[in-house]
Amino acid sequence: MKGQSQKGMELLSRACQLDPGNVDAHFYLGTIFDRAKRPAEAVKNFQKVVSLDPRNARAWDYLALNLEPLGKVDAAETAYKKALEANQPGPHFDAFADYNYGRFLAKRNDLAGSKEHLDRGIELLPQVRSAWYERAKLNLRLKDYKQARSDAEKAASLPDSAGVIIDLQIYSLLEQIYRRLGETQLAAKYAELSRTTPVPLRGDNR
Repeated sequence: MKGQSQKGMELLSRACQLDPGNVDAHFYLGTIFDRAKRPAEAVKNFQKVVSLDPRNARAWDYLALNLEPLGKVDAAETAYKKALEANQPGPHFDAFADYNYGRFLAKRNDLAGSKEHLDRGIELLPQVRSAWYERAKLNLRLKDYKQARSDAEKAASLPDSAGVIIDLQIYSLLEQIYRRLGETQLAAKYAELSRTTPVPLRGDNR
């Protein structure tokens, strides 16, 4: 939490060695590897968590997210489904599970399934910019341009201090949407914003 990832990693690794059944130690060590973009190590820890606590929806979700960059797509889908099955009110409830699975399904061109889960994601994450942005992209693919515009404008109105979805991405998306709607002046406005807006340093993703 203090930004001392290496020290935290060392201490949590030691805790896992001393107490292999410590679910929290494996979970938090996994999140450090996740933030460090070290998915193979993250997967090992989240697999340990779900073997000890199969009702931990957050661990299943993190496991799926880290299986994806390793190319283990089928295993990732299974983990997402496990996350949703386990997702009940309580300390391990994961408001991001539907959103993450919706994004995953969009990558696999299951647009109807993606919409179902991104709609649920919006319900759970109404103040999260990335949820609206991803649904706007999906609605653009579904050629529902009016809803895509509404979602993208909502995304633009929300702050995102972590830089998960930067303003430049939203401006580029709005340009595409307004061109599809035939609103050339607004498309030109966002094209200019896309051209002139600097790219900030990104923060950590979820």
